[in-house]
Order: sequence, then structure tokens, then C-alpha cells
Amino acid sequence: MASQDLHLPHKQEEKLINEVAESIAKPDHSPVMFNIWGIGGVGKSTLLRKFQEGLSDRIQGKQIHFATITFDDNYATPLDVMVALHKDLPEISFLKRDVLAKDVFSEKYKTYKETLANLNNAPVKGKEKVERDQLDRVKQLTKLVANAGIWAGKTAASGGVSNPMTEFAASVTTSAVGSVLDLTIDGAASALSLKDKLMDELLLKHEATKDAEVRELMLDPLPKLTQAFVESLVNHAHKTPVVLVLDTYEKASVDFDTWLRQIFLKNKALKNSQLRVVTAGRYQLLKREGWSDLITGERLVQELPLREFEKDKVKNYLEKIGITDKREIEKFYKKTNGLPFHLHLIAQQKEQGIAIDSDEAIEKRLLVGLNEIQKKLVRYAACCRWFDRTAITSLANWQELDFAKGVDTGLNCFDWLKERDFVEFTGSNGRYRLGDVARDIIHFSLEPNERKEIHAHLQQYFEDLADQEVPPECWDGEKYENSVWCTYTAEAMYHAFFNLRRDGWQVYFLKHFFASRYFDQFEVMDTPAFAALASDAEFDDNHLLPQENKKFLESVKLLLPVGWLLVNSPPHTEVEIDEVSLPKALLERIENAIKKSLEKVDALPDGLSKCIALICKCLRAHRTRVFDIAKQAEAQAHLLEPKIEAIYRSQLFLEVGNLFNSLEQYEEAITDFDKAIELNPNYVKAWFNRGIAKGNLKRHKEAIADFDKVIELNPNHAKGWVNRGTAKGNLQRYEESISDYDKAIQINPNYAEAWSFQGGMKENLQRYEEAIADYDKAIELNPNYAQAWSFRGDAKENLQRYEEAIADHDKAIELNPNYAQAWSKRGIALTRLGKYDQALEHFNHAMYLDPNEIQFQINRGVLFAWMGRYDEAIWQCEQVLQQNPNDVDALYGMSCCYALQRNIDESLKYLALAINQQPEETKNRAKKDPEFDGIREHLVIYAIA
Repeated sequence: MASQDLHLPHKQEEKLINEVAESIAKPDHSPVMFNIWGIGGVGKSTLLRKFQEGLSDRIQGKQIHFATITFDDNYATPLDVMVALHKDLPEISFLKRDVLAKDVFSEKYKTYKETLANLNNAPVKGKEKVERDQLDRVKQLTKLVANAGIWAGKTAASGGVSNPMTEFAASVTTSAVGSVLDLTIDGAASALSLKDKLMDELLLKHEATKDAEVRELMLDPLPKLTQAFVESLVNHAHKTPVVLVLDTYEKASVDFDTWLRQIFLKNKALKNSQLRVVTAGRYQLLKREGWSDLITGERLVQELPLREFEKDKVKNYLEKIGITDKREIEKFYKKTNGLPFHLHLIAQQKEQGIAIDSDEAIEKRLLVGLNEIQKKLVRYAACCRWFDRTAITSLANWQELDFAKGVDTGLNCFDWLKERDFVEFTGSNGRYRLGDVARDIIHFSLEPNERKEIHAHLQQYFEDLADQEVPPECWDGEKYENSVWCTYTAEAMYHAFFNLRRDGWQVYFLKHFFASRYFDQFEVMDTPAFAALASDAEFDDNHLLPQENKKFLESVKLLLPVGWLLVNSPPHTEVEIDEVSLPKALLERIENAIKKSLEKVDALPDGLSKCIALICKCLRAHRTRVFDIAKQAEAQAHLLEPKIEAIYRSQLFLEVGNLFNSLEQYEEAITDFDKAIELNPNYVKAWFNRGIAKGNLKRHKEAIADFDKVIELNPNHAKGWVNRGTAKGNLQRYEESISDYDKAIQINPNYAEAWSFQGGMKENLQRYEEAIADYDKAIELNPNYAQAWSFRGDAKENLQRYEEAIADHDKAIELNPNYAQAWSKRGIALTRLGKYDQALEHFNHAMYLDPNEIQFQINRGVLFAWMGRYDEAIWQCEQVLQQNPNDVDALYGMSCCYALQRNIDESLKYLALAINQQPEETKNRAKKDPEFDGIREHLVIYAIA
């Protein structure tokens, strides 16, 4: 009996045929997808082949169309898979021009590809050629379809808009999901912000996207192409049942896995159609992220485990090929572990007349008939994730093996190797690989040192290829923005995992992680090579992987890419991504992964990655350590001068400056902002942040000059106008300040803070009713804006509407119980109503919330004067003046205390000192404050009465 005719069906084979047939016959009550899972060699691929034959026989009178793919490097993205499956269905192949008008996916995909090509090759309006900025935007645009679109707001499911992030937040526990967010080291930009930039800076300016429908497709490609794909498949399945078969699912990218479960399978049109999906892989989906609800809840997916053959079935199989001795059968059962792959190999060799030794290891049986040199070459190839002619040439030269005739006089090493039965063609770039089971068997059989040496050579081989693509002396941005360099580097990292131990591989990984994060280029970490490594590490029984590396990868895997989004932001107890809160348990695990990665910062080599890692470390370090770590990051930024473009170095100095700003080390911050501006004179954010720092140092004129530059570079920078207005207000240039706030409001009418700040300036000009109207608008725009409520209360107090003022302060305190200023202002209103004891409680609470705010001490001092406790009143203000004799608020407070005692000379003395510091503001305060009512006739000399 020929080995190819031997087939012992698994129990699940017949079940799968029956279940899928039933599902096609009664689609509305059946799963949409069926997953076969089991270890390598258990017969998954054979079962899929027999399933297709059996299903066609079972559904008599109906032709069934199968579209099949085996996952490899060709199918990295959901779109890759859609195109391949679509092409495999003959009647709707997008290559058939006569059906283009009938096939929704063909039309949509053709529009997408042609538009993308036009955006790459033709300049936007007003430009003579395609410039780098345009190419960068097109590259960002392609990310929207290259990944799973997890952060996008739409799914392809009919029946409306949903947010797949909601499901992610509820279900994710261990592994990562894909992302299309455009994130830079400056801070996380939302997906909406990225799309706004793409619309404004590319799509609205390009002839290829003048049509609104085309623009929508390019901005939201994956959901729209998915919907078109589903429509095409469902229309086809209306006449002929369609089964999509996806083999070796463990190699599917994370993006594809996310897309399949969150977008494709959720499409309601699938449930009632004759379209079904069958997958096969090593892992049970129920134990992987996000699948539980689809399997046990919605029951869209059914799983069928595939086990090794039991002893009686092995006995039956061996007897059919002529092995009947019970002792031999027992030995073969132990050697093969009941795996069909091994049994079939024995049957095949017996058919070929090869002597069968029951004591022989499977690895030796697999290589039977080969001489030692040939076996050595196969072992080298088993260490490759894939190989081509160049890779085998490199391995042969390394071992001083004659490439042309070293293994066969008639065939060179590569041509001989690719003809082996256990070698597969991957379908692209002239690449081959050993079949998964054969590769595992041979790879595992290697001696540890031999395995390490081979992987070390392959690591160096791919590093050399990367260096040929982008020379080492080039700046890092050129490397991480080059997709070929990223692919080779990822392959090098894969081989380094088997070669480098302990800190070696971990530092290697982190170096590329932090650099990739900085350039927002995820390809090094997201290529099939890294996906294969992560998949292997997930497999508990894989003893080939160095355990310390495997353990580290397990501890940091949430960095890719969930932690990727958060690593350069301070840790929070609550985080929203696309308006969806991440579970606290997930956030804790992400933080643990980030902290684990930051433990290795000191081991990183000097340069970009170390600088980025130190900046990230500052965000999680104790405040007492942040300054020293920030100085280390600053030093690393200075070391980068010859290695990275100025524009990127400027971003680093901005980030370090921001760290010093957060520590209130404003002079240090300004030094770094100066450097950022020197490197990039048009860096709006650096000018803006330097203006903030100078404002905090009360260098308001210099701050105004910086905000002038912000507005010059970007006239629509609303925050620039607001902060310039604030700086002018601090110089008592209130009318100019109001004008700036008004400009900000023209740019953004919904800018609540601008309305509130404008109200503050009008209040300084005693235009209280106008101020209240501005505060009203701010509260209308943001009802939870505690400051606006409190400011409005302050304005009402100036109009002696004390009860209304107290109500506004109450609302501010309700919104923010720790809002010290609101407690103090409520105390002032209570003072005006003569409720001194209550007012004292409020001032005391304000001082408890913010012990360093001297105004609260002064307010309490004035209250003591109202209460007749004059010695305490004077003592309270003197405490402030001892620290700062020119503090205008303390001088004014002393004047108020003496005025309430009717001590005219002392009151006027301190009032004069306060007026000397702030003339207009002090006079305006004295005109309205009741503390001076008893001596008001004596204020005439200051034009205050």
C-alpha cells in the first residue's frame, strides 16, 4: 500500500466536515469560524486537505469554493490576506478585468492602490515636486491599512458604528494588539489628530483625493476595504458556498489576529451567509487574547483540538505498512509519540525500501540517506527562519564548504537543499524554509553550542545585510525609516535571541525598542521574525529558547505595542485610548512591563536609545531622583551630535527641558529649550515651552517675545495667543491681554480656558458684568471647569453679590474638593457677610491644602483684623514680609489690618509701598475693598477715595 494512500482519520476530521456542512446548511444557528489546534506534527495540514475533499463529497449537488493560504512573511497585514484569499476565488479574482464592475472589493482595492500611487508620485497643489513632508504623510497614511486599525472608531460590521477598543479593554490580559496611532516622543497624538493632519496637509491638497468618497477611503481604509471584501465574499457565497482556509495560524501577525476577531468576524452579514472560515494552528484560541467572548459568549467560533494518535490507532497504521511485531510497534509508538508526521515518514521510507530501525531517532530518520556534509547543511538551514541562495552561500562559506559541489557534484548547496521533501517554498523573494515539524525536530537535535554558533553567524549575516542597506555611519532615522533595514534587523534580533544570553539579548532588544519608539517606526518590533519569536516563547514546551531570554520576553511583551503607547507618558491610574478606558489590571501589568524594561537602562550603550530610556525613566522615578536622571539624559542628547539629524536632537532637548520644567527647575529647562531652538529655529513647541518657563520665572517680557515667535510661526496657535495674553496680563497690560484672548477665541470658539482667562482680565479692569458673561461661556463649554466657577464667584463678590459668590465657590469645591483657592475665596465672601468663624475655617483648610501659598496666610491675617485680633493679624502679615519685604500682597494686607484699626499713618505707609510695587492693581483693589471704608477720605492723596 502506497504511503500516500494511508490515512488514519482523526476523530475531529469527520466532526469538522459535519459541523461545517451543518453550518453552511443552517448558517443563522451556527458558528462562522472553526479552529483546529494541536502541536506540530499532529496532522493539521493533512486534516485540512482531507476536510476539503470530504466537505465537497458531503454537500452533494453543490460546488464549494475554497480559498486557502498558509501564513508566512507574505501575509503580514489583514489587507495582504484579503487580497490573497480574494484572488484564490476564481469567479471574483481582481485580476479578471471583465468582473471589475461587478466586484465591490476589486473596485475599492483598485481605487485605494491607484490613489496611493498618485499620492506618492504626484506633488500636492502649489508644489513643483514631491517633497519629503508629503512622502512622510503618505507613509503615515499607509499605516492606517497596514495595521489592524484597533484604534479606529469604526468596524466593518453592518448595523452602525462601534468601537473595537471597547472589546479590547474588556478582554486583553497578556498579549499586545496593533496600533496605527501617530506617536512621537513629544507626546501621544490621538488617531483623530493624525487623521486631521493627513486631511489638511495631504488629502485636501492633492488632485488624486479631490473626491470626498476617495478621501474617506484613504483615511479609513481597513474598515472600508473589509466591508467591501465581505460584500464580495457574501455575494459570491449566495450562489456557491465559500470556505476560507487559513493554515499555520500561529504565524499570523498580531494585526491580522486583531482584525479577524474584532472586525471581520463581527460583520453581521457573515452570520446568515454560506461563507465560513476554517483555521488551523498550534495554539488554542480560547487561551489567547480577545477570543473568549467569540468562543463561549457569542459562539461565533468553535474549536476542535487535535491530539496524537492513540496506541491502537498507531498499531493499526503500522500493521498496514507491514510492521506487526508487538515489541517493534511499542518502540515505534514511543519514538513517534503517536504523531502522524512521524508515522507517515516511516511509511514513506518503508515504501522506498529504506531499512527501518525502531530504535532510530526521528531526526536521524528524517535525514536518512544523507551523508554527513549534507546533514550538516540541513542542520544549518534548520536554524534559519527562511533561507535563500545568498543565505546558504554565506553558511557554506562560513564552514569552508564548496558551495558549487560541496554536497552534490551536480547541484550547488542551495539547489540541492530546496529539492528536499521537507523543504517548502514560501512564495516570495526566492525564499525557502524547512517545514515546521522537520525544522523543529532538526533544530532541537543540535548540540547547544553548535546551535548557538549557527545562530551567531546568522545574526551577523543579517546585521551585515542591514548595514549594506543603510551604512552604520548614517544617522539612526535613516535606518528605522527604511523597511528593508528594519526587516533584516528584526531577523538579526531573532537569531540573537538564541545566541546572546542574559543582559546581552535584553539590551539588544531594548536598544531597538526605545529607538523604534522614538522614530515611531514599529517595523523592527512588528515583523514576522519577531512575531515568530513571540509565538515560540508562548509555547511552554519549547526548550530551544534560552530560559532567561524567554522569561524576560514574557515580562515585557506588553510593551508591544500597548506599552509602546504609554512608555513616554507618566503612569496614570486611568488611561483612555480612543475614548475607552483601559482596565486598571491591564494598566498595572503594562506599568510592570515598562518598569522591567527600564531596569536595564544603565546597561544600554551611550546614544539615542539610552537617552530615550532615561527620559522615560524620569517619568516613573521618585521626584528626588528625577533631576539626576534628567541630567544623564541631557548628557546623552549632547553625545548624539554627529549621529542624528538636528531636528530629532531638538526633540530630545525639548523632552529633557520638559522634565526640568516639571521639577520647577526653570533655568535648567530654558537651557535645553535654547538648545532645541538652536537646532530647529522653527520648533514651535520649543518656543512655546520656553515662554512658559520664563513666565514661571516672572520674566514676562521675555515670555511675550517667545510667544510672539510662536504666533509668527503658527498664527493659528490658540494656546500661543492665550499664553501671550496671560504674560501681558501679568504686566498689567490688560487691554492687550483681552485682545489676545479674543484672538484665541476666534481661532477656537470652544476654548473654555480662553473665555475664562479673558473674564479674569476684564475683572482686573472692574468690568465685572462682562467678566461674568465670559465665565458663563466657559462654564457652558465645560460645566466641570472648577476654576471658571470660582472665578465667576470672585466677580460676583466684587459686585457684592456674596450669596451667589458662595454658591459658585461651592460648585467649584464640589468639582474639586482639593481646590485650595476656591476654599480661600469662599472664606473671603463669608468674611464680607460677617461670618468670621466660618471664614477662618475656610482659610485654615486652604492653608492645609496648600501650605506654601502665602496669600492664604495674608487673607487669614486680614480676617483676624476684622475679628479684632489685631496682634495676630499684624503678626501673620509680618511672617510673609520677613521672607520677602517687597511682597505686594503682604504689604497690602498690612495696610488693610491697620485700616481696620483706624491706624491711618501705618495703613497709608504700607499702602504706598504696595502701590509702588503694583500701582493700578493696588488702587483698584483699595477702591472696592471694605477694609478701607473707615479711612476712605484719607485715600484721596492716592486718587482712591
